[in-house]
Amino acid sequence: MKKNEVIRPSSVRFFLPVLGIFASIFVYTSICFGADDPAVLTELKKQISESYGAAEVKFSGPIDWIKQTPGKKGKSVQILNDNARGELRFSVAGTKGEYSEGSLAFSAWIPARIAVKRVHPGELLRNEWFVTQKVKISTGTAREFRGVLLPSDNEISKLESVQTIMEGQFLTSSAVRNVPDVRRGDSVRIHLLNEGLILSTPGVAQEPGYLNRQIRVLTSKTKRELLGQLQPEGIVEVKL
Repeated sequence: MKKNEVIRPSSVRFFLPVLGIFASIFVYTSICFGADDPAVLTELKKQISESYGAAEVKFSGPIDWIKQTPGKKGKSVQILNDNARGELRFSVAGTKGEYSEGSLAFSAWIPARIAVKRVHPGELLRNEWFVTQKVKISTGTAREFRGVLLPSDNEISKLESVQTIMEGQFLTSSAVRNVPDVRRGDSVRIHLLNEGLILSTPGVAQEPGYLNRQIRVLTSKTKRELLGQLQPEGIVEVKL
């Protein structure tokens, strides 16, 4: 159209049907993807966040409905599966037998600790040996460790490694343990309890032990192995 050219009635008659087509497409799209129902998205986000360890969840693009779109009320949302491409498949069931399935692209992020030096088995962890970064666990390498990444808010100064942690590796819950209150080989005092009577004898811990939990010990004199409960000050109570 040239500058200052007047739109003639015939031109208006041409544009109106075109505009009508675009309006129809917009309405159709809104109906098909009115799917992006806040209630459905909120429930999906909640379920993903819980299964991925309190992850920050984001959706990209509209829901692609594979089956009939759900009714407006009585929705029950269930995640069916997700894949390494960051695609989620879910179902929505209504109270009157309505059932739909849809797929949706998503990303899930959590803060994770990454080692900046090699950590050897038995070493007490130090904060400066790790950096905390947000990692995407819905796709890529981090996805393989979802569910076992040690939460970033865990205090690591009371943890020790049980295996070698290489530089650049994620810190996982399976690679560490709480520092034991008693280590294997430590001297303990065994209290033998029998109907109100207490006999005391020296012993040796046969395994790492934690307060108020069971531990195997060996009496120093008779070399008898016993199972008791670890108490403060290295005392192990054994009920006979």
